Formats: sequence, structure tokens, C-alpha cells
Amino acid sequence: MRCFNRIPLLVFIYAYTFSKILFSHQADGNVTRLVRMNNFLVVGRNPLNLEKCPDGSEFVYLQAFGVCKKNVNFLNEETKVWFPLEHKKPSSGTDTEDTLTKSNNPLLRAYYGYCKPNFDKSEKCTLSINKDGEGADRFRTEFELDCANQGQSLFNGALFCIEKTGSPVQDGEVVSLVGFKGLDIEPRCPEDRKIQTVTAFELSSPLVNKGLINSFYDEASKKCDGHEQCSLSVTDEGRFKKYRVFTYKCVEP
Repeated sequence: MRCFNRIPLLVFIYAYTFSKILFSHQADGNVTRLVRMNNFLVVGRNPLNLEKCPDGSEFVYLQAFGVCKKNVNFLNEETKVWFPLEHKKPSSGTDTEDTLTKSNNPLLRAYYGYCKPNFDKSEKCTLSINKDGEGADRFRTEFELDCANQGQSLFNGALFCIEKTGSPVQDGEVVSLVGFKGLDIEPRCPEDRKIQTVTAFELSSPLVNKGLINSFYDEASKKCDGHEQCSLSVTDEGRFKKYRVFTYKCVEP
């Protein structure tokens, strides 16, 4: 009788354990898609338009820098450039809207602070790059450059919108993922599907080797094709950051 009374408890434990395994496996199949990429180049005092990331995605800054036009053809590790300050996460490791509006990084500050009222009215926010005079929209990119205040600089960089919460790849869906140093590319497929590489490119900001567009298709296809999941890292030791965009779909084995 005592043993019989334990059966419902054992059934509950089994069911709970199975559900945890199932949901854990489903969660592992989620991927956070690249929603939008902005590899921008601003010449002189032209404006920079920031677009509001679609709902469910977040604004991600990789790198940006200003450089004098005369130095563009000789861009190397020693060239004088202006880099915006890096964003520092709070000690808790979790960003809030308040920490982002007060970020050391001026592009993050602009997106989450100055641009927020603009985004409430439209999808775009215009920053006036190195424009004379004062104004909340003024954005300086020529600090300590020899060509400062002459309209003879270039400002370029790479910005992304990436999904906040991932979801499994659907049948027939073609998915793009982005990775850079500190963020590996981790494609996943449902358990009855396998990865098939569509394209795989390594890029950088527009002024670095004209965007540094290289293919890593062979590496990606050898490592990922025919598997349910894989991982692709980005080796980046230089001054100018690179990133990778991997596009794939999930197919029947």
C-alpha cells in the first residue's frame, strides 16, 4: 500500500524531468537573427541617419571612427583616427535604459537618449555630423584630428539590430546571424533538420580595406553543413574590428 502511494509522486518526478529536458532542448534550438545591418559612411558634414530597430530587436554598436580624408588611402595601425569611447556595462552586468542613455559611447547615448523622442514620431533620427553651431543633434567625430573643423573628415562604422529573444528556424526560412569578437555565431536547426550554408562573409567598416569583404564559405560549410548545430568564431586582433555574417537554412537530412 505504501509503495502504491508513491507511484503518483514518481510519475510527477518523471514528467517534470522529461519536460525540463524537452524545453531545454527547444530553447537550445533558438537563434537570435540579424534583423538589420548599417555599414555607414558619412562624408564631411553630411548627416547620419539612425533607424529605429524593429520591435523585438535591439541596437548593437560594433565600432565607428573618424579619420581625415587625406589619410584614408594610408589607413593602418598607426593612422590617427578618432574612436568613440567604449560602452561600460554596470557592475551588475545588465544594461537598463538609464545606463544606455548615460553611456560613455556617444552613438549609444544618441540612439537611446536624443533619438528616443524622434523615434516616437518616425523610424529615423538624424544626427548632424560636425556641423557648425550648437544644437542637441550635433555629433562630433573629429576630436584631435588634424582636419578638425574643416569639413574634411570621414566617419564610418558598423551598427546592427539583433533579435532580443531568439526562436527556432522555420521550414523554408533563410536566416542570417552576425558574429564578432566576443559573440560567436551559433546556428541551430530543429532536431529533424540539418544546416545548409547559403552565404558566409567577413566584413569591416567601409574604410577598412574597402569594407574587407572576404568569404569564409568553405570554413563554414565544412564545419556546419549536415549538422544540427555548430559554432563559428571571429578571430580579431587588429585595431579595426571585423564581423561575420552567416546565412543558412535548415533542410531535411
